Amino acid sequence: MIKCNSFRLSIGQARRKGLKTYQYRASNCVGVGIVVAVLAGCGEVKEGDRSVQSAQPSQKEARIDSVSLLTIGNDPDDPLYRVVGAVLTEDELVVAQASSMTLRFYDRRTGELERSVGGPGEGPGEYELLASLQLVGDRLYTFDRVAYRLTVYDLSGTLERTVQIPAWGEYDIPELVGVFPDGSLLVSAHSFDPENSAKSPVIRRYVMVLGRYDPNGVFLDSLGSYLGLEHYVTPFGNGGEAVGGVPFSRQVLPGVMGDEYYLLDSNEAVISVFNTAGDSIGELEPATAPEPVRIGRADRDLFADLDVDSDELPQFYPFYSHSTVQGGALWILRYVNPYQDHSGEWSVYSFDGDLVGRVTASERLVVLAVDGDTAAVLVRDELGVETVELRRLVGWS
Repeated sequence: MIKCNSFRLSIGQARRKGLKTYQYRASNCVGVGIVVAVLAGCGEVKEGDRSVQSAQPSQKEARIDSVSLLTIGNDPDDPLYRVVGAVLTEDELVVAQASSMTLRFYDRRTGELERSVGGPGEGPGEYELLASLQLVGDRLYTFDRVAYRLTVYDLSGTLERTVQIPAWGEYDIPELVGVFPDGSLLVSAHSFDPENSAKSPVIRRYVMVLGRYDPNGVFLDSLGSYLGLEHYVTPFGNGGEAVGGVPFSRQVLPGVMGDEYYLLDSNEAVISVFNTAGDSIGELEPATAPEPVRIGRADRDLFADLDVDSDELPQFYPFYSHSTVQGGALWILRYVNPYQDHSGEWSVYSFDGDLVGRVTASERLVVLAVDGDTAAVLVRDELGVETVELRRLVGWS
């Protein structure tokens, strides 16, 4: 959202009204929380202006149906394991599976496995660790987290090219965030310096940097830094560190939405949005700002094994758990407490910055892909067995 005193306009509304925003480079922000874009001509907009209110699109209320239209992975002779992404095309459901390092192409109407591509290895079209699958335009983009390599396919699964993602500066652990429509890449990276390793147990957030690469993997520009996921870090060996999880940890999640990118801080209500040059262009804001909730005493017991001062521990539950761009929209999952919650709620934003609506589910699901009123979701049962199902988005069309 773009702030103007007590009144707020979405990015989309500001664009439709021809209003300009001042720009603020992300490189000035470490540990980005809220970055405010100031509205030019602010005094001309009044809180009770009906013309502005009428520009607000109606917001949808939808739910993910509990009935599966199609289930993949329920054949005991051909189960799914370690699904890291999925894509819905007009005729097929494509599932990326890290256990086999393959993309599996299914008929989205019958569920029949038609073909698979990839496999373990170091050659073109092979993976040391398949980490993600994204659909951008009419191309499938995958990333190898060990080889630091982008692999591009057409929609039939024909290999088109591979692109090495080199490190830049001192940041030697690059990770693909997303692909812009022009084929350029948003990459996140960090580095480990043994000289600055932990000398005693501590909760740490690594400094992450964002960089943009051209479609051939040539570094173009640094877009600034942010703080990553909170970890429990203890000294290990000669200058090494052992890294563990922290319950209710804070994190900042970057992502590409069209020709822009966002930074979602799990403990901030609004989401900052930037153009490809790293300039702030506005904020996304929920319809109702969530209230911070302090971590309860029972959940505080989960920190008992962490040998740090209590003031270093997370004090509040996060607002958000996850974000994904699917079906031409940004889906943001309300925080799911893994110890209590068994449902889901997503806020969905258009690429123009408008809040499209809310989607709920009566069970814990991962939204992998969306095509119209159909969603591909990852379901894990109580034993951790994975299936990918097509479900109807009731009330979305």
